[in-house]
Amino acid sequence: QARAAGNAVDECPSDALTPRGDYGTQCCVISGHTLPLFFDGFKCYYRVEAITDEEMRTLPEIVFTSDEEYEPSARSKSRRFPAEEIDWKRTMAFPPDDVLKHTLAATTQLVPTVEAESREIMRDHLKSRLTCLCYRRRRDVDFLYTFKANIKSVRGFLYFNLFSSQRSGYDHPILMQQKSESPETLEAHFDHCGTPHTLKSDNAKEFRSTASPRATTSTHDRYIDHVPLT
Repeated sequence: QARAAGNAVDECPSDALTPRGDYGTQCCVISGHTLPLFFDGFKCYYRVEAITDEEMRTLPEIVFTSDEEYEPSARSKSRRFPAEEIDWKRTMAFPPDDVLKHTLAATTQLVPTVEAESREIMRDHLKSRLTCLCYRRRRDVDFLYTFKANIKSVRGFLYFNLFSSQRSGYDHPILMQQKSESPETLEAHFDHCGTPHTLKSDNAKEFRSTASPRATTSTHDRYIDHVPLT
């Protein structure tokens, strides 16, 4: 609806690539006003809250949507797939269309050849055996800090590591029972959000252990800066 009204909407996060190969702007340009979007790690959105009468009189009025119906009669792009392609995409963990096309083309060409020579079918893996090599890369800088609560929770958690992204503004807390679990939170953060360009933390001893460099090296992170956080 916002695009139908002639507004520019870019819901791609600033650390991700668009289909054109450019990095997203994570904002909407409406009537000449640039309105940044919030990002929670999965989607971009706006926070809605009630405004006062004074804000109603002073703030500019911006029209987001158009008068057209929500479901237009003609679609510019169709996302409907044949049933066979949907089954293949589900089996292969929903890869992009070009990856699915090339994978099926290579598989149907190689399997008969291998079977004819050795009478064996190629071994296929639905998931990579080295998951640390398949993390999503992000053009972002993450800041890491450990917090301690005054009271232990019912589930026994007393600490949590907070990962804060600089470009997207996304905060990702991970609960811990002990500080020694900090290297495990690094792998959990990389698995949930992807590996950032740079990860910065304070010079705490739990991040200077042998497990922390091993966790970051396995993800091919470029470098880690241990700097005081102010």
